[in-house]
Amino acid sequence: MKTFLKNSIAAVLPTAALLFGASAAFAAPTTWVHPGAAHNQADLAFVASKVKSGIEPWAGSYKKMMEQPYATASYTRIAAPANTAENDMKADALKALSNALAWAYTGEAIYGTTASKVLTVWASTFTTAFPVPAPGTGAQSQLHAGWIGALMGSAAEILRGYNGGFSGFTTADKAAVKTMFQTKFYPALNQMSTWNGNVDLTQIDAMMQLAVFNEDGVEFDRAISRLNARNLNYYYLASDNITQNASLWFNPSKFVDGLAQESCRWMKPDAPDNGHHMQFATASTMRAAEAAWNQGVDYYGQQQTRYVAAMELLAKMENTGSMQNLCQAGQSNVTSPNLFNTWHIAYRHYNGRKGVAMPQTAAIIASPRAKASDWNVFFEDLTHGGLPAGGGSASSAASSVAGSAASSVARSAASSVARSASSSSRSSAPGSAGGNSTCGATTFNKTATVNVDLAASVGDCVRFAHPSGTLQIGSWGGRASSYNITGGAQGVTNAGGAYTPVPNQATGFLYIKIVSGPANYSVKFNYW
Repeated sequence: MKTFLKNSIAAVLPTAALLFGASAAFAAPTTWVHPGAAHNQADLAFVASKVKSGIEPWAGSYKKMMEQPYATASYTRIAAPANTAENDMKADALKALSNALAWAYTGEAIYGTTASKVLTVWASTFTTAFPVPAPGTGAQSQLHAGWIGALMGSAAEILRGYNGGFSGFTTADKAAVKTMFQTKFYPALNQMSTWNGNVDLTQIDAMMQLAVFNEDGVEFDRAISRLNARNLNYYYLASDNITQNASLWFNPSKFVDGLAQESCRWMKPDAPDNGHHMQFATASTMRAAEAAWNQGVDYYGQQQTRYVAAMELLAKMENTGSMQNLCQAGQSNVTSPNLFNTWHIAYRHYNGRKGVAMPQTAAIIASPRAKASDWNVFFEDLTHGGLPAGGGSASSAASSVAGSAASSVARSAASSVARSASSSSRSSAPGSAGGNSTCGATTFNKTATVNVDLAASVGDCVRFAHPSGTLQIGSWGGRASSYNITGGAQGVTNAGGAYTPVPNQATGFLYIKIVSGPANYSVKFNYW
């Protein structure tokens, strides 16, 4: 893994773009929300309720996480590994996060104790730090600092904040861990790597997680500035009006919206990199954006066009196994065989919270293909898959940020710092369908996600992106008592009482019109 993930060339980005590429002004919160990095209180509590009740798919995903060798609730090291011992460092970081999550999901103190012990042993014994290379160069130590920092920062933030924090993670422990992050991680993270963009984005992920735990507004702003610059040089958008250095993008056959700097990166014919590093890069990007969102900063909104295009193109490549002929002649057009657990954070936000159609991403999430968790691409299907559309955290975070009060602040996409007081599902269609007689692509007002209850009212038009197969729509107690399926040729009306099977549907969108029901209920889509 070390050889494969380490960048093989120095991709030095244009200095001017890095210094002046920021197109928006963002400010760190004046009041911090905990937990509020890659995971928030509402989401952790939602998954905990499912895990404790044995409800799938969360129970199965949790079991899979806990079957990993690093998840054992014991930690016997008395000193942190040296920074050259990559595998040992990785095992400790993964142990810290898996046990922090296990504590949050089960309430069992043994897991919190283990996660806390990893962090405190490191805080007292990790003395060598991560080597900082000469300015204008890149080094594996920067990637290590990013990987370890992203995982440990997430673990520390859960222990600090979930349900008031883990009692065994004391004030003195938090102070020691904060000092470690500042003195041992910041130097390697804050000097941007000049290798390929996935390294910088991993660094940025770690910077955001650590900034939230440390309540460090300067570090938070520094991470946002870095992300602004990297966006322009990693995720292509024609509207940026930037002529990219094709050689640094591995000479794609053409530039299209959503293409990444590493989309066409290629190692050798029998092990194509195509899409491999981009999955790590996008996972890091979305973790950083989610941390900003949880602190009341809608960075997602400013970058919606860019990020949705990137996720959908990458997902299309993985769904089809084809690089869509976007890479240079003579290079493999086949995607990497490695598929990672990269997809749920972005999909939950853009589709769940915002109602943006992402059919390619939805299809890859629904695909039975195994999706590996490695480094900071960490069990997104468990932590962010199938979450309620709003999630609750963004609104509570926003209301605690000075100046936001209880209302949304609308700003342009180029300069917004949205402090949203409502994180409910929003429509990507022109208007609401409530009370309308029609229901379809131009009138839907809510978007459903597989296996997640969606709050609904009579008159709502709900859209669901589905792959082929037998679809089941739930409508028993507490859910809609009657609705019409209006998309395609289904013509099925559910009168309540159970799941309604809708067999043999082609991949695409399904629209249902809520006809009757109680004052408050929900609809739910699943597959059998």
